[in-house]
Amino acid sequence: MREDETALVILASGLSQRFGRSDKLTAPFRGKPLIQHIIDSCKSINFGKRFAVVPSKPSELHDLLKDNDFILIENNRPMLGKNHSVKLAAQFIHGEGYNSIFLALGDMPFVMNYDIKNIIQGIGNNDKAICCYNDTLMPPAIFRNGVINKLMTLNSRFSTKALFGYENYYKYKIPKETALDIDTKEELQELS
Repeated sequence: MREDETALVILASGLSQRFGRSDKLTAPFRGKPLIQHIIDSCKSINFGKRFAVVPSKPSELHDLLKDNDFILIENNRPMLGKNHSVKLAAQFIHGEGYNSIFLALGDMPFVMNYDIKNIIQGIGNNDKAICCYNDTLMPPAIFRNGVINKLMTLNSRFSTKALFGYENYYKYKIPKETALDIDTKEELQELS
């Protein structure tokens, strides 16, 4: 799989209700904004273009992503959840001519550059690849070819993980720390 034929998409439009009123993804974590960790892990990968799904209201997050050369995909309805963000991303990148999407979350700061490279290299002839910790599937993930069409028609009753049913796909095993995401201020403080 060629990196330059793949669009990077970072999901960054969640409501973060468990975090409180402040923007979780711009909160300081280990010396930089939380989302900057996944951005930095992706920097040396030669993705075709870099996109982020963000809330439609302009914010510090928008500025941070633009400063890192991301194209913003605005989500006017973040209350519809992650599936809606994935659907928006798939529709947008397909319209840009990409048939491959590398999907990451803005609140997973421990995904490293080598994890991303291993997922990309490991996909082989499969149409999808995903990370796995203790048999639990989780992002980052890659979707390509016909799977993009399925993502473009997602609805709230169909989980993205359901795409990883019985068909062949590459599963990249990650350690516990890599699998951690940050949902609350307490988790942010504890992991700092």
